[in-house]
Amino acid sequence: MTMAYKLMFVTLGCAKNLVDSEKMLEVLAEYGFSFTDDPAEADAAVINTCTFIDEAKSESIDHILDIASYKGREKGHLKALVVAGCMAERYREQLYDEIPEIDAVIGLSGIQDIASVVYWVLNGNRKLMLDDIPMVRIVKPKAYISADNYLENKTDFRHRRISLTPPFWSYLKIADGCDNPCSFCILPKVRGRFRSVPMDLLVARARRLAEDGVRELNLIAQDTSNYGRDLYGKPRLAELISRLSELDGIKWLRILYTYPLHVGSDLVDVIAKNPKVCKYIDVPLQHASDNVLKAMRRGMDRAGTEKFIDNLREKIPGVCIRTTFIIGHPHETMKDVETLAEFVREKKLEKVGFFRYSNEEGTASYGFDKQVSEAEKKKRLKFVGAEYDRVLKEMNSEMVGRELEALVEDFDGKTLLVRSYREAPEVDGFIKVRGKNVKMISNGSFIGIRIIKTARYDLVAEAL
Repeated sequence: MTMAYKLMFVTLGCAKNLVDSEKMLEVLAEYGFSFTDDPAEADAAVINTCTFIDEAKSESIDHILDIASYKGREKGHLKALVVAGCMAERYREQLYDEIPEIDAVIGLSGIQDIASVVYWVLNGNRKLMLDDIPMVRIVKPKAYISADNYLENKTDFRHRRISLTPPFWSYLKIADGCDNPCSFCILPKVRGRFRSVPMDLLVARARRLAEDGVRELNLIAQDTSNYGRDLYGKPRLAELISRLSELDGIKWLRILYTYPLHVGSDLVDVIAKNPKVCKYIDVPLQHASDNVLKAMRRGMDRAGTEKFIDNLREKIPGVCIRTTFIIGHPHETMKDVETLAEFVREKKLEKVGFFRYSNEEGTASYGFDKQVSEAEKKKRLKFVGAEYDRVLKEMNSEMVGRELEALVEDFDGKTLLVRSYREAPEVDGFIKVRGKNVKMISNGSFIGIRIIKTARYDLVAEAL
């Protein structure tokens, strides 16, 4: 019988990383680990890291150093520190060299072996590399189902499911890796080639989620719109969505992380016509200047981008478009930023995020000339952000009087925090609902609301 250990688990980065953490936690739970948020109580800690941009790397390093400080403390008994995820995949040798408190580093292919690795370091071993993992396997309990094969049983999911999201919504990761050639992105080298999860397994997983009370499924991948191309010879996201919409209990399906070149007419049609699919699409456009789009290797110029947006508006009435733009990519000029600001004013995109370019070693852009200084990036970001703020205030004012169906997320003591089809979880914020008895409405409920005013950049509503 294995000894019971307490483990602290930290998840950083995107929704895809969060799903990886859920898988690792399921494996660890099957081995009998209990969990704590207090590093002073933990026997071991696992940090699932992100390495997408400089800020993400800095956050990962800060967490590693903070938790490492509990090793050898009088008031703590942390014996093992394991670093997993994207940073471990990208910098495993350097992490050992620069942070000696780290006992084991495992990348993305080591998810199913997380329990073996933690036990291995708790037994006094150190500096485990990915290639060593098959040598340290321990006997699996009867209930054990690895992260790679836990979807193979299509009907029986009696093992413990661990969710890092509220019980009424969840992410469904439909693929991993990426084949797109964007010059600024390191993820294809970190996550590998695009790999879809077989459709039957996704439907089985979604059925289990629905049986557990999930009402909203948010489909994620590095490129959801490319789903199925590797398995079936062509994208089949529209077909997957249609099958998921047939599941009892699922009320909303939301599509995140699409790639504009792969958004076909069949996908647009299923968003427009399927009543369970939120009229919402997350599609990072990255820029609107031909000069920068070419340097980014996006495969679409401004005219094509405008046509793409216009087609979504025409085919999906009321569509909410979420996108992101990168500011300060090599070769970008202030004129390019002004072009982007013009695009933002003209197209009035509902949800927009702006990010400073991060010069990532290993990407094509890393070696480009005409790099933009950090000071200039901040200046340009402030300019285009202010332009969008004016657009957002105008669009929000036009929402006053509109009635929507909304999912109740939480009550903050004064107001009910809800999301309509226009707000994706974790990235788009909430609509604030005020009025008598709103605190009596339970989380996970769907209610009708009417937008009554705006508060800076937020929407305020009343319950119907």
